[in-house]
Amino acid sequence: WHRRHDYWLLAGVVTHGYSRWQDIQIDPKFSIINEPFKMDMAKGNFLEMKNKFLARRFKLLEQALVIEEQLRRAAFLGLAMEQTNPA
Repeated sequence: WHRRHDYWLLAGVVTHGYSRWQDIQIDPKFSIINEPFKMDMAKGNFLEMKNKFLARRFKLLEQALVIEEQLRRAAFLGLAMEQTNPA
């Protein structure tokens, strides 16, 4: 799984909507998302495993984007971490 997969996963969520993993996987524009799972297709719970991975990965990307935005805002406002505050 690479950055390009993350990009297309985010683009798929923008196009098809949140938690629409099946629609994203079926769409030919987002076929790159299916590439990392080609070796696991023989497993019985393949689709469930794949959908859970996509949901976890999206949640991780979502959290990273939120933190990035908070850091950007803090830099814009000139906020700095206090050395006396352990948080």
